[in-house]
Amino acid sequence: MIMGFEGFSSKPYWDSYGGVYTRGFGETEGIRRDSPAITVAQGQANLEDRIERFYEPAIRALGLSLNQDQWDALCSFIWNLGTGILGAEHDIGRFLREHRWFDAANSMLEYDVAGGVVLAGLRSRREAERRLFLSAASAKPAYVPGDEARWCREWDRLHRGQVVRRRVLRRVMRRRESVLIRVARGQRDGWRVLNREARFHALKGRTG
Repeated sequence: MIMGFEGFSSKPYWDSYGGVYTRGFGETEGIRRDSPAITVAQGQANLEDRIERFYEPAIRALGLSLNQDQWDALCSFIWNLGTGILGAEHDIGRFLREHRWFDAANSMLEYDVAGGVVLAGLRSRREAERRLFLSAASAKPAYVPGDEARWCREWDRLHRGQVVRRRVLRRVMRRRESVLIRVARGQRDGWRVLNREARFHALKGRTG
């Protein structure tokens, strides 16, 4: 989800809304104008490292019993907004501490503004995070076609040195991404049907 919404930039660029230099999948900490370019693989490794070192501990520090969907939604949310947003002085931090799950999820929708402007991309991200937070991890698994599930499992098992097979998988997954976009845009509420939005981000997060 994070990689899909953030997109990737190998070189630092100036984020005029956030007022910071950004690189990789939304990295800002320590990024300067002259920071070196990185590959997609390096960007993914940096993302995983920072989540493990900074973002997961911030969620864990809340001391809450969260299901996987709630955890994942919060991780995406604070990657975009910073760990400080979970403080008790903010609505979402207060609602989480009070176990007011629905209110906490709804409060995510407040953060769709950057540089004083409501951004459609941020709105879509907040809505996706809210839906994920409120979905029950113990419920029936969301629909994922068998071929997509196999591609994702194989991709996650491959070593970065297996260039040829990764290239093949990236090609077929990108073709499926194009199909999902075309079908979803051609239907009313098309992204919500057959778990298309989550499937698209699962593929996009791997293909870059």
